[in-house]
Amino acid sequence: MTDRLALQLQDEAAGLDVPPAPAASILAAGRRARRRRRAGTAAGSALLALVVIGGASLGLAVLGGEDRADRHRGVDPATAAYLDHGVFATGSTIHLGDGSTAEVDEEVKVLYYTSAGPLVRTGRVSYTDDDGPSHYTLVRPDTSQATLDLDLDLGDRVPGTDPEQPLLAYAESTGGPRRWEVVVLDVTTGEERARVRVEGAMSGGWEAPPVALDGDLVYVSFDDGVTTAVDWRGGEVVPYTGAGPAVGGRVVESDGEELRVVDLVRDEVLYRVSSERYPYVDLSPDGTLAKVVFQDEQEEDGFLVVDLDSGRTTTITEAPWDFGWTAGGHLFSVDTQARTTTTCAPATGVCETQPVTGPAQGALKLAGLSYES
Repeated sequence: MTDRLALQLQDEAAGLDVPPAPAASILAAGRRARRRRRAGTAAGSALLALVVIGGASLGLAVLGGEDRADRHRGVDPATAAYLDHGVFATGSTIHLGDGSTAEVDEEVKVLYYTSAGPLVRTGRVSYTDDDGPSHYTLVRPDTSQATLDLDLDLGDRVPGTDPEQPLLAYAESTGGPRRWEVVVLDVTTGEERARVRVEGAMSGGWEAPPVALDGDLVYVSFDDGVTTAVDWRGGEVVPYTGAGPAVGGRVVESDGEELRVVDLVRDEVLYRVSSERYPYVDLSPDGTLAKVVFQDEQEEDGFLVVDLDSGRTTTITEAPWDFGWTAGGHLFSVDTQARTTTTCAPATGVCETQPVTGPAQGALKLAGLSYES
């Protein structure tokens, strides 16, 4: 009787439709947790996260930059490459981190990181302030999977995405000069996930206020540096005192004398630098790293990467303005003339180069950089 029951249970379990694990978002979240736990300790050890989803165990090596051989064990190569090596476009060709390419019908304007793959904004020209319509297409890290064309034309506005979520957020007018709605879409289905009303003044430039998405919050930028935070899951505006959108709960602030990176949750200054050297500070997609460029230096002097949790500083001896972030928090650049990409691990400063495959003609666009004008 026991054997018969066991067989019935096995048959029942075999018939369950278990969805695939969202590897990109799991890896990114694991990497964030790893960085926060290692605060004050030397980098160098790799952490293996064991994730249990739908009754199945999935071993995922968390990104770090130190152990290239083992950190992606159990993860499909396309997702690993998407996280570590980034995405870029030349003309109408999307270049994925593993060297594979995908073609879209129009010129690429912007590429946004999501946990489902890059979301590509396209149009008849590559610049963003053209009067013609824009279209949005999701390209999976594994280009053998079908792309999803979203029935969406946002015109000239700045939406927001989060590398750890399959979502797109944007604002639209509800008929008054101060009345707007924040809309959140699932880029894998086109389904609307949230719509929240918000008020604020926006005098011009775009069709609606620019937004940024980070976790459960959508940050809406209004006139005079006013930023409003919307909890899209809760459907309400929440108190927010940051001077601009936050990334991973961190925000870059300036008082004219210095630039600071502030952790809003802990109300703590994580990094500060004098304004005398005209510093430019750019946070990684999860807010754990800061790229610091001193604009009084020459390009060949490179730039700094600061681990905001441990305080560790690494020097990258490459041209700073050429580099963007990968979805997993590495730095990468593209040289279309040399047909190479360069990826640098922030924890070690070690950079590696790999060849560009496929067509490399047309305007160069790096995922994660804002080309919205």
